[in-house]
Amino acid sequence: MDVRIFSPLTGAGTLEENQLGKIRPESVSFTENLTEPGSFSFSISGREPYTEVIRQGRLIWFRADGLSLWGILRGADERREAASAPFSYSGDDLKGYLKQRICLYGSASDLEGYDTAQGSTETVLKHYVQNNAVSPADPKRKIPGLSVAPDQQRGIPDDRYMARFQRLSDLLQDVSAAQEMGWKVEMDLAAGGMVMDVIAGADRTAGQSERPRIILDADLNTAASSRFVSDSENYRNAFYTTKSGAAIEAEATTLLFFRENDAEPEGGERFETQIEVDVDDDAEDIAGEMENLARKEATNFERDDAFTVELNGAYAYGKDFFLGDFVTIRDRVLGRQEDVQLVSATHSWTGLGYRLTGTFGKPRKSNLQILERQIRTGGK
Repeated sequence: MDVRIFSPLTGAGTLEENQLGKIRPESVSFTENLTEPGSFSFSISGREPYTEVIRQGRLIWFRADGLSLWGILRGADERREAASAPFSYSGDDLKGYLKQRICLYGSASDLEGYDTAQGSTETVLKHYVQNNAVSPADPKRKIPGLSVAPDQQRGIPDDRYMARFQRLSDLLQDVSAAQEMGWKVEMDLAAGGMVMDVIAGADRTAGQSERPRIILDADLNTAASSRFVSDSENYRNAFYTTKSGAAIEAEATTLLFFRENDAEPEGGERFETQIEVDVDDDAEDIAGEMENLARKEATNFERDDAFTVELNGAYAYGKDFFLGDFVTIRDRVLGRQEDVQLVSATHSWTGLGYRLTGTFGKPRKSNLQILERQIRTGGK
């Protein structure tokens, strides 16, 4: 494994000129996520050369097995309890830079206090990155070396969103997850900068014939193991939606929405909640605007269904399938066959070799994500 440390991008000097040293970790774990920033951790002996250049804010490049993974060093645990005790470090992938920005609004905003965007899902996502990290009104908010890839207008053609002081990465997660898309920030080695782009996964399931099928089945030796976890504690499917900031009852229009293409749930299959959304009072179709925002919020109330599959190399990640793709998982013992999306990939390197574990479907939400959702929705 080739692991190198670099100074942060500033616009001065090339990547090669900014290289600080090459290190040899004892173990590495790197997780890529479809809709939110990924993370990594590694341990290294304090006796290794160049450990002194491993500092917060610097860039790190992991390269092995045909993979090229970049991250930002964030955390350090350097304990000297014993001469041989390893140091531990952690950080974000390059998407972590967008955790450092919130969504502000400009003087030319359509709605005072909000930055509104409308167009394809990709157009909406890139609008907020451009406004808050690439070409913000205040040049001090610019993230050096970051650009946005050309807009291909992927996703639905009439997406829209209103932002007010949201953390940029959270907004990108909400908008992309609603359309089963994702986003990424990658290093452009040729240009010496970073590029933000969206991820629109390809259908590689057993039921289609346009592309080679990906069927992960331990009994067919196309997967090493699989595990299915489901939790409906946070699931909701009936959304009583109210405009936020309504001062009097007459303004507090409440409309009932369900997930797109779902019939109205009833009886024991109905799980209700109330949510508030920010809507432009001058919008031509207030009900349509409320429905659009409610369905984005509905992604926070999915069943936490996920397959965790340890891959065995029968299919090559980054060649046969990619983050965001839809594949078929089959397990005869569990009695399940599902067409699911790859939402997370964890790469692990240890003394025993390399392992790749994929999470497919809907990832389980962390306690922090659940708490943040409860704050937004009044604890419901």
